[in-house]
Amino acid sequence: MLCNIPLKTGEVLSVGAAESQERKLRAQGVEFLYIPPLTISASFGYRVSEQAHWTIQQNHKSLAHFLSQRVGYETLHKFDWTIRLRNISLSARQRLSAVVYSQCFSPCGKFLATGNNYGHISIYSLPAALSPSASEATWKAILTFKAHPVEIFALVSTEQFIISAGSGAIKAWKWSDIHSKTLRVVWSLEIPQSVTDNPETNALVVDEQEGSSSLYAGCGDNNLYQWDMNTGDLLRTFQGHQDYVHCLAKRNDSEIISGSEDGTVRIWDTRTEECVHRLEPHKIEQCSRLQFGKWISCVAVDDNSDWMVCGGGPALSLWHLRSLSSSTTFHAPKVCSQFAMFYEDTVISGGNEPYVSHWMISGEQKQHVPCSPTSVYNVAINEKSNNYKVLAVAGSSQKVDICTNFNYKALSLTC
Repeated sequence: MLCNIPLKTGEVLSVGAAESQERKLRAQGVEFLYIPPLTISASFGYRVSEQAHWTIQQNHKSLAHFLSQRVGYETLHKFDWTIRLRNISLSARQRLSAVVYSQCFSPCGKFLATGNNYGHISIYSLPAALSPSASEATWKAILTFKAHPVEIFALVSTEQFIISAGSGAIKAWKWSDIHSKTLRVVWSLEIPQSVTDNPETNALVVDEQEGSSSLYAGCGDNNLYQWDMNTGDLLRTFQGHQDYVHCLAKRNDSEIISGSEDGTVRIWDTRTEECVHRLEPHKIEQCSRLQFGKWISCVAVDDNSDWMVCGGGPALSLWHLRSLSSSTTFHAPKVCSQFAMFYEDTVISGGNEPYVSHWMISGEQKQHVPCSPTSVYNVAINEKSNNYKVLAVAGSSQKVDICTNFNYKALSLTC
């Protein structure tokens, strides 16, 4: 097995102690590994002038071996060395272990916003990233700010606001404030906590109709909630799921669809709060994959509201909403889909693999595009601007891939 030893900032030990620790670990069958970028300050005896500072640029299985490469074996063992180890900084660790769960484009189509597992929202400039003179510097966020204490599972954009959600309150920020970097929460909505303390919000959907705007949230207390975005009033609570809600999709002016850990896809009448239809993909032979479970993590509806795609533990599948029947199963036997969307005459999906799949409606896989995240949580297409129409891929990586041609990665944005 492999053991990465945590090293406290400023920790001091002798080479002998380090070697002794390594020998004990190896005797237990543990492989000892120093992970870069670890900085070493070393001195021997009282000759402070001989102090040196090095950074390990590659994995070394022995600290003593690393030092002997720098000063020579005889020098290393002639003196009593003292080693000061400085572990990688918190900000660097966060970058390396970042997971981007959510993303959305600004109403002007010139900016991409992402939300990660540390509660940060990052803003990227597409004109800068896509310019002929672009470089790694222009692929970095132009603004990053702490929006939530922990993960941001959902981001949606309106003409005025970017709305973020994770654990705790749903928050809204003005795009104009983000552009001017005068950040403040302009309004927030609290999830009712009568059943579960501080339930998380896993999905958001904005429904803007003439004269009204509603925000729907799918939450960890098994419920869906609907608010009036103009007044902040909680309008409806949709109850019926037996486990937490993963995903939402708006079907039409009077129906919303939810997918849950309980294995059901439910269609709700937004006027009455009633569940009018209930689907269980794990009970359909061509969809069932009991080895992965029954949970539903993604659901999407086409522009005509005739077709739905859903997946998770069960295979990704296409459903005809009028007949409530499954017509196509997308064959990816080892993949649990975590995101799906309709785009033109295709279905685009991502899951627990470093690829984005493009499917024909018939079920044929059209493209299998490699990406930076080892697990894909969100795919977004910028429909706001023809000049910056890109496909963005986010997931278990600090990198967000940008595809100008949807069939391959053009560049990766980084925090």
